[in-house]
Amino acid sequence: MSVSIDNQIAFYEWQLREQDLSWAKYHKANILDLYASNTLYIGRIWGYDSNRGILILRFKKGKFPRLNVPLTLSYPNSTIGALSNWVFSYGHFRERFVKEYSNCLPIYYLPNEYNDAYRYVGIKNVSLEFLHHIKLDLENKTHPIIVLGEEDPPRDYLVALKEFTKKNKSNATLQLSSGSINSWFPINLSEPESLIDSTISIINQNQKTIIQGPPGTGKTFLIAEVCDYFLNKNMRVCITALTNKALVEVAVKDGLADLLKMNKIHKTNISTDESTLIPGLQNHDVTEPIAKGELLLSTYYSLSKLLMKNIGNVYFDLLIIEEASQAFLTTIAGFYSLSAKVVVVGDFMQLQPIVLNEKRAVDIDEDILTITQGLKTYSVNHESISYRLSNTYRLTERSATQTGVFYNGSLNSLSIEKGLVLKGIYKNIFCPVGGTSLFYLDNMDEGLVPKNAIDLIIKIVNQIQLQYPNKQIAVLAKFKDTVHAIIDGMLNVNTGFRNLEVNTVDRIQGMTVDVCIYLIPSQKTQYSFNENLFNVATSRSKNGTLIIAEDLLSNHKLLSPNVRKYIDIAYKSKINE
Repeated sequence: MSVSIDNQIAFYEWQLREQDLSWAKYHKANILDLYASNTLYIGRIWGYDSNRGILILRFKKGKFPRLNVPLTLSYPNSTIGALSNWVFSYGHFRERFVKEYSNCLPIYYLPNEYNDAYRYVGIKNVSLEFLHHIKLDLENKTHPIIVLGEEDPPRDYLVALKEFTKKNKSNATLQLSSGSINSWFPINLSEPESLIDSTISIINQNQKTIIQGPPGTGKTFLIAEVCDYFLNKNMRVCITALTNKALVEVAVKDGLADLLKMNKIHKTNISTDESTLIPGLQNHDVTEPIAKGELLLSTYYSLSKLLMKNIGNVYFDLLIIEEASQAFLTTIAGFYSLSAKVVVVGDFMQLQPIVLNEKRAVDIDEDILTITQGLKTYSVNHESISYRLSNTYRLTERSATQTGVFYNGSLNSLSIEKGLVLKGIYKNIFCPVGGTSLFYLDNMDEGLVPKNAIDLIIKIVNQIQLQYPNKQIAVLAKFKDTVHAIIDGMLNVNTGFRNLEVNTVDRIQGMTVDVCIYLIPSQKTQYSFNENLFNVATSRSKNGTLIIAEDLLSNHKLLSPNVRKYIDIAYKSKINE
């Protein structure tokens, strides 16, 4: 069933209320109380790595931010006074004392051999405007105080989707019903030699095209090649994605190298690290038109500004919606209105958009998933223009067979990678031909922070780092508490974070690593086995994935048929004590 326009509007109004309520609690809290509880961080600007565009901040030991958690970086003005006199709320701080602020992301800890009282942290995603503001501080080494608070919520994006719905009540896409994926059979694009030409031909023949890209199937490469073709046809092209990371990955592909040299690639809100990594990238205001033969890279949040002002204008000749599994149906409908041709690229078997208080969404409309799972809804209603990339360059043959259970067995491995083989007691912990291994941990400690499992993970990670120092490693879990405990445990034993990412699954879609470890605590197990989340967690690695969990035989009722099938064919690993 479709969702009425009134209920769609009610959904966005409710999401805005939920967001405002959550944000108000943080805004009203005393800034020093937030600091004491490690939900806000106060430090100093200590330097700038101009080779990488990374800002270096210094924090007191035990009072520094966790890695890979987006935050808002604020620079207070000189009237704020001594830290001991900060008796105001975070909201008052932002409104009264802050003019310059930026998004930011802590990405690494610097080795600290000389002063154990402090921790130095590398920060990326800092805006060029913020860097310009602190230029004199960096030159004079004055080390001004800064504050890192929770990331500002994407309120304007939800407002834009709500307003688009209000103004376009007869929009055909907003009237779609949910449908069933069991009757959706996209056309497989399985010939690597002709893939680019075939895709261009499909786009030329259709106003709208859907391309499903399972894990490691080369979506980013293909998007860059497609853009190069249409830009050379003097078209105005836009790529939009949920994250800046996805946009940057396209920009650095070889297919766009010549256009970068000619300054024909623009991006909204360029950060310092992006500017350093891609010197030819042009900063661009999304409300300003781009010229023919030029490319705009924009996040959903930035591009949605055009939905607030659009009165039937067509801004682009081709718009590519990347990371579309995380788009609401309204996102797809709205962006379609901005371009003559649209290509939707994504995979609805991976992560869906974040919905606050998701369980209550059905109180607004029992079919609300029609809106929140936008790519799925749009795809099953447009099978005739749906295509699937079926060759994976990341996954080994065994891994492609395992992950293929989510894609009707259609994945074919073109990977040249092999499995990971460790020496010593962990030599049988990973499958020697790649793919996912499953280790049942007897008597796993209870709760979201199972200490014995975390201790095991740290030992395995340390062995991988010792035997394969250049391997990229990811340690993943569903829950923040689990991830925080893993990081804390690693810091306690001085585990190196070079080539290591520890994060929740919902923050790593699109990531490729050599080795992945996925911890499933014994509490709230059903959430760790959510089909989309499980698919993302187990398809990141080139050499092997290790799942650590309790014996799942008694928990089969928690598993979807696809996840159960995946588990059944996983390599059962062991430790040689």
